[in-house]
Amino acid sequence: MSRVVEIKTADGGDVGFSDVSEDEIKLYLQLLSPYYSLTAQACAVEYFRRLLVRDHLPPSPIADALIKRLIRCLRVNFGNVQRDAAWALTNCACSPHEICYKIIQFGGLEALVECAEVTDGETRDQVFWTLGNIALDCSICQKKVQDSSALPVMIGVLVSPMFAHSRWKRNLVWAMSQIFRGGIQTLHLIFVQTALAGLRSMLYVDDVKLKVDATWAVAYIADDSVGGRQIDAVLTTPHLLKRLIELLDENETMRAALRALGNLVAGGDNQTQAVLNAGLLPRLMKLFRLNVPVNHKREMSWILSNIAAGSHRQIDLLFETNDIIETLTAAFHCNDHRTRKEIGWTVTNALTGASLSRSRWLCASNVLRLVPQLLNLRGERDLIDRTLYAIELLIAKRSSHIFVLENYEIMHTIRRIVQNENNQFDAFVRARAKRILNKESDYRARRIPRKTYVLVR
Repeated sequence: MSRVVEIKTADGGDVGFSDVSEDEIKLYLQLLSPYYSLTAQACAVEYFRRLLVRDHLPPSPIADALIKRLIRCLRVNFGNVQRDAAWALTNCACSPHEICYKIIQFGGLEALVECAEVTDGETRDQVFWTLGNIALDCSICQKKVQDSSALPVMIGVLVSPMFAHSRWKRNLVWAMSQIFRGGIQTLHLIFVQTALAGLRSMLYVDDVKLKVDATWAVAYIADDSVGGRQIDAVLTTPHLLKRLIELLDENETMRAALRALGNLVAGGDNQTQAVLNAGLLPRLMKLFRLNVPVNHKREMSWILSNIAAGSHRQIDLLFETNDIIETLTAAFHCNDHRTRKEIGWTVTNALTGASLSRSRWLCASNVLRLVPQLLNLRGERDLIDRTLYAIELLIAKRSSHIFVLENYEIMHTIRRIVQNENNQFDAFVRARAKRILNKESDYRARRIPRKTYVLVR
């Protein structure tokens, strides 16, 4: 949710557009033009900054003119004009999308970046707040901010020698987390690496909110869609991976750290292995068995499913964990559908990608008790199809697995999928289920051939 900057009037009450006359508003709007004195402009900017605290949706007849003139004031180096203009635009960016987008449409991003480059302290901090609110408005606005020169400027401030000692840190890191949210594809790798170095130092501060926002920013950078380069950047930033794992022990940072580590584990096998080598799995399983919030449990289950989607070695590491089958079974029987789904993917991914020896181990464990329930998870077509594929692979590895599958009522569940007449399963899923039943029939025919017996008296 975008954040509105609040300020009180001298008498302690908030004043909005509805509390003043139209003539007064028009007068102050005129004073915002460059034809009046700098003192008059400063008074007018402060006037609108105060009005926009309570009514951050400016009246429609003046919205365009007001936003254009506030943007112009970002370049007026006099008194508090730049600060108050940025402050007012921060609150405009909390308005409906149409108002927020006008800031971009009228050249606000360029003016904000220029203002950040030539100011410091509270004014620059207010500019960063505005940029964060714009990025938070919608994906279109976020992309516009990402494509601007805002991030290089912000990263330069983040890694400047005096930033760690500045009182103006929160808004910059928060804004970066909003701009990075959902992943970043357009930022040059050198800026990504520099940002990570700056964010790493923020993970050691005592300010909990600042530390949480910095962790989320790292997590969003690790949400890599550029071939794994950003994941590599996180992994190669000295001490960063170790610190992310340490942050699992702090309640406030746990979820953001889980997301960051989950995005790293979701990379390639080598990247996943690097995270496992750093000691994630023992720490994760310890937390997984605790009574943690459901959102945290979902993140952990997602990480487990990605580990299970990895190499033979990674699947082995997961299932060599003490009481892993009991832990997965208990988690699957919770009331949260998303957690159950991720546990299902953990089981299915393991059955699909395990080595022959680990497949035998899995078939000998009670993990197969979950499979009939996976095949009945409503609305999870991809998981059901993948589970059937895993069963096909098990039979292909060793046809005698059919009897094990029968003992766990898996074959019975597959027959019900084929026989279902309520269109609960699509044609592709049913076709895969039929192939499994055909393999079962072929195996039984070879194993127990038909014979004609003659009764001998």
